[in-house]
Amino acid sequence: MELHQEMRKHRIIKKEVNRLKADILVGLLQKYRMDNKMVRNNSKKNKILFLIIILVVLISCLICISFYQYMIKKQVVEQQRAIINDGLYPVKDVMISSGYKEDGAYIFKKDISGKEIVISFDFDEKLCKKNLYIFSLHNKIRRCENIWYVEKGELESILNCKIAFEKDKVISSPIKYVQHEWTKFPPLVAHAGGTIREKQYNSFYTNSLDALISNYNLGHRVFEFDFYLTSDRKLAAVHDWTQFGNLDGVALSSEEWKNFQTFGSPITEGRYTTMLIEDLLDEMLVNKDIFIITDTKAFEITEEEAKLQFQLIYDEAMKRDPELLNRVIPQIYNEEMYDMVSSVYEFPSIIYTVYATSSSGDEIISFSSQRDNIKVITAPVNDARFDETTINKLHESGLLIYNHTIHTYADLTIGKAKGIDGFYTGLLLPSDVDLYEKLEEKVIE
Repeated sequence: MELHQEMRKHRIIKKEVNRLKADILVGLLQKYRMDNKMVRNNSKKNKILFLIIILVVLISCLICISFYQYMIKKQVVEQQRAIINDGLYPVKDVMISSGYKEDGAYIFKKDISGKEIVISFDFDEKLCKKNLYIFSLHNKIRRCENIWYVEKGELESILNCKIAFEKDKVISSPIKYVQHEWTKFPPLVAHAGGTIREKQYNSFYTNSLDALISNYNLGHRVFEFDFYLTSDRKLAAVHDWTQFGNLDGVALSSEEWKNFQTFGSPITEGRYTTMLIEDLLDEMLVNKDIFIITDTKAFEITEEEAKLQFQLIYDEAMKRDPELLNRVIPQIYNEEMYDMVSSVYEFPSIIYTVYATSSSGDEIISFSSQRDNIKVITAPVNDARFDETTINKLHESGLLIYNHTIHTYADLTIGKAKGIDGFYTGLLLPSDVDLYEKLEEKVIE
């Protein structure tokens, strides 16, 4: 009995022990689970914290980089503004503002009334080419952050425009001339397009494209050209058909003249590119600071032929750009011719060239001063009608007097001393006039 009770008691104790073991195991398991969950939670929190730290670092780096870029950009902008304040403008910005499209490394193209204009900048050689014309960039360029800058005045000369810098932007506007503004240029007219200078000789009277380009590159902007009708009634830039062309007094056709290699006076081995009026007008589209004075020899031909010459000029200009007519300056040789020319077009500027008229100096001054579009009277050197008194009277009437044709610096100084305002020349250059005026200023001082 006691044994049975002891065994029963032992079973109860064992059962209780097993229950306690089970409770302990369950407790340990729950604690393990709770600890494991805490570890997982802490690991997740650590990962989030790590990501936050990385994000903060990245944002800080981006802020630093952005600030650095801003400071660099600010420094570049300040440098660019300093360069612009020094009078140099960014080439690409100016070209794009002027309507040109980039066609290579500092090569730009533009079409004006069917004439393609190509402008290229060679900063190694320090020059700019505009079709066949050359502009020196010596001491006129600067580079900053791979951007090239050129002096404002030189860019305006190349592009024939006015440039401004407003609100960090380049503004380009076409140049506009007032009436008779050509008389404010260096007071030289390149006679027959100007002389072509060779080592062996000087070629006069070529009226050629070569003469135009050569003398434009030397600084001339006002050119006198001779014109005669071709056999098919086109207008050729030629002095006459007796000393030029086939030398027989017979006019060539326009096609023959275009294919002809002309020469100068005296006749030399040099051969040059001929022009019709349309070719000359095309060159005036390329450089809008070219002014053309016509010598049509109207007193040697019929009135109908003389009028046709100006009609051809008018028609060809209107096909391209009416503005061209503001830069064509007809020469008239007598009072009657003024009405004939005006019947074709009211040219804003006309020259009264008096070597073919018998009118007196006073009559010439009276006629010219009553017409707003006559500003210049051109007379031969030492024309007796224009003595000191007459020249003073001419100036008092608001007119200018030019002489034709001179070739030496001595002729320039003698003419200037007499009160002559400008000169037709084959050999003198605008730089000669600049030299004279600087010397004159020193004397005045």
